[in-house]
Amino acid sequence: MRLTRRRKYPFLIRPTITRLPPASLLLWRARWWSPIDRLIAAPRRSLYCHASMCVLRGDDWLLNWEAGGNDESLADLVKRYPQRIDAYEPNTEDRWPHWRADKTERAMREIMRTGYGWRSIWLSSLCRIPGVRMFLPARMDDCEDLPGPPVCSSALAKAYRAGGVDVVPGCPDWLVEPADLARSLFFSYVGTLELPVPF
Repeated sequence: MRLTRRRKYPFLIRPTITRLPPASLLLWRARWWSPIDRLIAAPRRSLYCHASMCVLRGDDWLLNWEAGGNDESLADLVKRYPQRIDAYEPNTEDRWPHWRADKTERAMREIMRTGYGWRSIWLSSLCRIPGVRMFLPARMDDCEDLPGPPVCSSALAKAYRAGGVDVVPGCPDWLVEPADLARSLFFSYVGTLELPVPF
């Protein structure tokens, strides 16, 4: 598996595993031919339609954690979706020294047991319909939550909050989208995951 920077300086992911620290953010690029992907990404002028977390287990065992209980090898996912998953490093340059990666991962593990929040998708979509949102109050309470399980990006927002950082200030976790995570100051782009190529 290869991690390629946009400046086209490729490097292997395994020898440089420290480039993906604990609780790294993974953002999935929308497929142009998928109506659902485009409905998620296009309204926010974003490349991304899905979010998950990468955690390290052992020397080279990378897992992809996401809402709904999926716990897969990252290498297997990259084989299925080459050049579609972008990796982001949390807490670049330790600007948030109080953030705890272990608490974030522990919270994400608990969230994974709750299932996927399909109801939350419909409610958050309703809040963004142009004609409807004119009559809804602005949602600014960071701690506001919906009953039931969260969706992918809101699950990550809750997990990072449990670790000590509100990654999208001024927005309730249940309204956080992949685009919000990509623009958060808490994360820095590391590279795009792809299959190895022969040298």
